[in-house]
Amino acid sequence: MNRIVFAAAFAIGLLTVAWVGVGFAGVNALALLMTAVIAAVYLLGAFELRQFRAATTALATALAEVPQPLGDTGAWLARVPASLQNPVRLRIEGERVALPGPALTPYLVGLLVMLGMLGTFLGMIVTFKGAVFALEGSTDLQAMRAALAAPIKGLGLSFGTSVAGVAASAMLGLLSALCRRERLAVARQLDSLVATVFRPFSLGHQRQRAFKALEVQAQALPQVVDRLQAMIEGLERRSQQLDAQLLARQDQFHRDVGIAYTGLADSVGASLKDSLAAGARAAGESIKPVVEAAMAGVAAESQRLHQRLFDATQAQLTGLSDAFGSTARGVSDGWATALQTHADTSAAQVAQLDRALLAFNHAFEQRSAALLARVEETAARSQSDQAAADQQRLQGWTRSLEAMAATLRDDWREAGAQNLAQQHAVWAKLEKTIGDITERASQQAERTLHDTARLLAQSEELISARIAAEAGWVQQHGERMEQLAGLWGSEIGTLRSDEAARGQAALDRLAELQAALADHLATLGNALEAPMTRLMQTAAEVPQAAAGVITQLREEMARLGERDNRAVEEHAVLVEKIGGLLQTLNQASGEQRAAIESLVASATTVLDQAASRFSATLQAQAGAASDVAAQVGGSAIELAALGEAFNHGVTLFSSSNEKLMDGLQRMEAALGQSAARSDEQLAYYVAQAREVIDLSMSSQQQIVEDLRRLRGAQRAVAEDSAE
Repeated sequence: MNRIVFAAAFAIGLLTVAWVGVGFAGVNALALLMTAVIAAVYLLGAFELRQFRAATTALATALAEVPQPLGDTGAWLARVPASLQNPVRLRIEGERVALPGPALTPYLVGLLVMLGMLGTFLGMIVTFKGAVFALEGSTDLQAMRAALAAPIKGLGLSFGTSVAGVAASAMLGLLSALCRRERLAVARQLDSLVATVFRPFSLGHQRQRAFKALEVQAQALPQVVDRLQAMIEGLERRSQQLDAQLLARQDQFHRDVGIAYTGLADSVGASLKDSLAAGARAAGESIKPVVEAAMAGVAAESQRLHQRLFDATQAQLTGLSDAFGSTARGVSDGWATALQTHADTSAAQVAQLDRALLAFNHAFEQRSAALLARVEETAARSQSDQAAADQQRLQGWTRSLEAMAATLRDDWREAGAQNLAQQHAVWAKLEKTIGDITERASQQAERTLHDTARLLAQSEELISARIAAEAGWVQQHGERMEQLAGLWGSEIGTLRSDEAARGQAALDRLAELQAALADHLATLGNALEAPMTRLMQTAAEVPQAAAGVITQLREEMARLGERDNRAVEEHAVLVEKIGGLLQTLNQASGEQRAAIESLVASATTVLDQAASRFSATLQAQAGAASDVAAQVGGSAIELAALGEAFNHGVTLFSSSNEKLMDGLQRMEAALGQSAARSDEQLAYYVAQAREVIDLSMSSQQQIVEDLRRLRGAQRAVAEDSAE
């Protein structure tokens, strides 16, 4: 129906212009030219409207063929004409954008009317010019009538251009109205589809989905944290169980080793006691005859020696007394000289020490005084510099405040004068102000709407960025969780394999040690029990000994001064004791010399025999003792290796436990950082939403206040007019 009406209106307009043009053909070339221009403009407008209707028809076809459901708007928008793609996309996204209308047709409608009037004016000019020529060319009334008849007849033809222009303008306007009506119908169809089919592609719907996704994510985060906490607790329980199992195994091993060592010590003690008792009895029986014979010879020889010594002593006493007197005098002189030298040396050392102390005290006092003077000078200089700087800053602030006060006084004066002038001009410009306020209110409303749209767009961009960031964070978090799970699995597997290997190695080593202990139980003795007991006591007393050593060091440091003071007294006492000892030594030396000479001569032979027999016995016992020592050394080496193996196992377990705790701490820190980052982003979005709401509220409040002021001004004007 619309197509028939459009074609009929176009045909009517075109026929009208053609009819007028045919009337001007061969009569008035200027009018015919204007009619041709009108026809060209009319055809141009009709061509634009045809393109406009084609775009409308293509949009209607695309809307009728929208797939159900629609997966993506890109492929569907490709079917829409290029001039309508952007407005349609904006309307789908929720923007209130009007579809574009004809660009040249409204101008061409007015242009057709103006062209018709222009042709009429030109025809009238030509007609009046011909009439003037006719009047000026003749004076006869009949000739003037004949001359004026032709221009007046052509005047009707001149108005034909107006008819053509008005008819073409009317038909072109009708065609434009029909095209706009079709476009409005298609726009209503598009709005209906936007509310139903295109609803998932609107920004409002996407914002709702984003908020729902954020809510779901916020609800899921506590569950993730709970699961991670449960995983951490499980790992801690597993670590505690492993620690308990390892400690139980170590305690069992220590108990087994203690029982084995106790049995070993008992058997070794019994065997050593038996062997030593047998060796002692054999040695005593072998040495007894030799000792008895030697003692009998020694007794007889001692009687003879005593007799000879008594005779010789009586002969030597006189010589010894003289020699001893001279020797005592020489020794006393030597000791007196030594004491005097020692006293002089001690006095010199004391004097030198006093001089050194005095010099050190003097130098220390000088350096302290110089340092104190430099410190006082530096403090005074810094205090003076600080005071000068403070004074300069205070003067600068004072000048700045004075200049600011003067500027403020001038500004207040100017503001008061301007305010007075403005108050005088308010009543004269009230009507203009009312119009301006109305216009500003409309502009403010438009700006507010524009700002609101811009803020909504920014909010949508922020939400999109938030969604993308959250998606990236979720992906990264998932990857990190997978990495952590893989790492934990590998570490737990490695720990289990290491623990199994260490347990198997410990069992193998324990079996080997049990075999070695079974081999050496018959050979070890009481000699092992005493060193082990001392070693354990020493290990237990190490902290106490360290504390005692520290305490003793402190006490010794305190007693050093007392010892130095007592040294001089001890020197004097020692000198006296040495004098008495010299006398005793001189007396005993003569007696001992004679007795020793006689005893050496008589006991040499007996001692040689006893020494030979005893050396043989000792060699036999030393061989047995060396075998026992070798066995004990081998057992000690094996025990040391066992201790090193257990120490290495404990070290490995401690390192693995530390690595596990470090991994858990890093995971806890990563979770804390992710939670803090999520909280910061959520707070940022809440702040942005609050700013948008505050801006909207402030703009609306400004509009309301402007309207109130406008109403108050209108009321004041009404009251003034009433008065």
